[in-house]
Amino acid sequence: MEEYIRQVKRLSITLCSVLIASVILWLLTSYSTWVAGFALGLFIGLFNTLLTGIKVHRFSEAIAQGGRRAGLGMATRFSMAILGASLPRAFRSM
Repeated sequence: MEEYIRQVKRLSITLCSVLIASVILWLLTSYSTWVAGFALGLFIGLFNTLLTGIKVHRFSEAIAQGGRRAGLGMATRFSMAILGASLPRAFRSM
């Protein structure tokens, strides 16, 4: 389990670094629309990755203790994906 937590932290640091770089590119380049879409997708992916990591950790602890299994938060991840798909449409009409 320690290895899994270390991998999630490493992935989070990497994705945050790429997110910061994409924000800088958004400010400095003429491809701001493309970079903003990339950053939005990356942010939603990072959120879903962290959420899944937390849920899997709780799930494995519940199984190890013989307790009731908790859900993995599929509805939350789906709603974030729907939000990510609908945000560009909302801003395009402005």
